[in-house]
Amino acid sequence: MLCAGLWLGYRTLAYTLRPDDEGVRTRLEGFYAEAPGSLDAVFIGSSAVYAYISPPRLYLDTGIRSYLYATPNQSVEMIRYAIRECRRTQPDALYVIELRAMLSSAQDREAIAADMRRMTDNMPYTLNRMQMIHDLAPEKDRFSWYFDLVKYHERWKEAHMEDVRWTWGQRNEWKGWSFSQCTQQIELRDYGRINARILPDEENEEDFRQLLAYCKEQNVSAVFLATPFPVSRRQVKIYNAVGDMAAESGYPFWNLCREFSRIGLDGDTDFADEHHVNTQGALKTTRYLEERFPELLPAGKAGNIQEQYGPFLLSEEDYLEAERKSLEELQKNGS
Repeated sequence: MLCAGLWLGYRTLAYTLRPDDEGVRTRLEGFYAEAPGSLDAVFIGSSAVYAYISPPRLYLDTGIRSYLYATPNQSVEMIRYAIRECRRTQPDALYVIELRAMLSSAQDREAIAADMRRMTDNMPYTLNRMQMIHDLAPEKDRFSWYFDLVKYHERWKEAHMEDVRWTWGQRNEWKGWSFSQCTQQIELRDYGRINARILPDEENEEDFRQLLAYCKEQNVSAVFLATPFPVSRRQVKIYNAVGDMAAESGYPFWNLCREFSRIGLDGDTDFADEHHVNTQGALKTTRYLEERFPELLPAGKAGNIQEQYGPFLLSEEDYLEAERKSLEELQKNGS
């Protein structure tokens, strides 16, 4: 009894003092507030997920309930643990796995490794979290990774009553997405005729093959995705090889870097920076994906799910108003 009380006290303090670094806490914690079995789709990956996909818009247009389980610089090897974590409560969802990490180099992975704590420090204390830290974290630092209060204990001066968490799970209004009013002009290059292949970095290839094997062994319903941005010729060839590997394991690969015109993306108005779209670009990308989802996930399920789990959005009106204001702000910034 005493041990249980001490653990509950520790866990409450640790959850309370976790910082919201660039909105990562808010995004990941919100996933755990979704009722078990209530999601049709879960998007996994890096910032290329939460920049490009709007779950509220996807829901309003199709009835598909989805969430973005995404952190900055998520590596290919981290994705396997992210899927395992999400499947604890959403085992039957379609997993849409963004693969921009396949383009990373050895140098990129050093920076990516430093960002891994943004994921583990925003997960509840589960066996999967412990396994991920054991497998991927630097051995000399693992204690503070397992018990993140060691890192954040001095934040008690900054904590407020609204930060207190007895359990990990605070509802996220927009399901992991956030609006972006930034605009940067981008040259969109069309390399659609390039069919040559270049294998990805050796470590990325090995991690991806392990990911495919895991999905196959665990019967994960999955589709792999490349969100659209101006890739180089080399990156086009890597994505071609990635598509081959996915197909060999029986999984589709939606390479949207070949679909700029079909999506309707405009390099003058739809990008926040060279690697991410703004609100307008995200809505275009989301609506394009809506046309692809029937291949793998039937729409029109909202009625029964609504009865069972309650409303997906806290307020559809609030979302539509926020979306309208974001688009208006973009027009002002571009004028």
